[in-house]
Amino acid sequence: MSQNLSETGILHFGLSHIPKALCNEKALFVLLATNLTALALPFLGYALTGSVSLATVLLIFPTLLLILPAGTSVAGLLLMDQARGQTPRPLRKAVSDGIPSFLRILGIALLGVVLMVIFCLFLGLLLFICKLPAVGPVLYAVLFPVLLILAGLLYFGLIAGLSMACPAAWSGATIHEILETLWRIAANRAVELLLNLFLLAVLIGLANFILVSIVFAGSPFVLGISASILSDSLISLFSSPKYTFAIIFGSMTGLMLFLTALTAMTMMGLNLIYLRITKDLPPIRVREYARNPVFQSANKKEPIIQPAPQATSDMSSAPGNDTQDILASLLAETVPAATVAENAETTQICPHCRTPTQAGDLFCGECGGRLQG
Repeated sequence: MSQNLSETGILHFGLSHIPKALCNEKALFVLLATNLTALALPFLGYALTGSVSLATVLLIFPTLLLILPAGTSVAGLLLMDQARGQTPRPLRKAVSDGIPSFLRILGIALLGVVLMVIFCLFLGLLLFICKLPAVGPVLYAVLFPVLLILAGLLYFGLIAGLSMACPAAWSGATIHEILETLWRIAANRAVELLLNLFLLAVLIGLANFILVSIVFAGSPFVLGISASILSDSLISLFSSPKYTFAIIFGSMTGLMLFLTALTAMTMMGLNLIYLRITKDLPPIRVREYARNPVFQSANKKEPIIQPAPQATSDMSSAPGNDTQDILASLLAETVPAATVAENAETTQICPHCRTPTQAGDLFCGECGGRLQG
């Protein structure tokens, strides 16, 4: 069963929790199925056409560009549910929600590409100005360090922005809300975000090093014993087409498992960083509670007016009747049970405002509602 992270709360989440992504069976299944599908497509195209042609590449490459991000987005939704301590949504629901999330992420990525193109055009314009004979070299000496800093900031900014745009989309934010969240992060917590992303990269690199070390440590034993039993030597083992194919297939399967584990932990880390960075930022929460009357009334600084109870008399719609109903209900709850039992024969309770009335009354003296009985 998937293990959630609600034990410590969002404010106490740390990147040490990223291995818990390996407990999310649904996310691991989606990632593994996506990776295996992406791996099988080139072999399938080669088997159908018998050669690697340009048409095959043009058919398979766009398909991979759609399958990999879409499957990753579905897994990201499941991991976001786990990171927020929520019950993971059904797999069918995750697939239906993952496609719109992927499209929003794709829209943010295209905006990043447009921003990069604009910066390159601006850079090219400045460099053309620097070709002037007299002031060109002097202007270039001044602009060179500035352009280096701007290019570096743009590079890391796009990476950091896309890394936070993905969890924002998995949280259900629209493109406008994602851009607003990214702006608030850049204005208030850019350094904190970069430090968290750097720490996440270090942890994922350490996990990758451990996994690769395990493989390299075990491969001499397995290959040596395999060569002594299955063939005469290691060279003859690799000379056999069947065993060579088996080694390649097993290695690719192990690689897919490693990539699945690393991808799941990376996405869990991004989700945890996003939840921590944006815990005080309102864009996502505004969208989640925008339809809540309490939230709307709090923004408008106006009291909430509850609908008056229905009654046959016109007095039920009088102003201030809601306050009377609330006070009457509070007073009615404080009446001792013994007193109610003693006066049960001579009194009755108004079904509208819960005010005690006389047994022979046809209308309530407080709210004017018609009495039953």
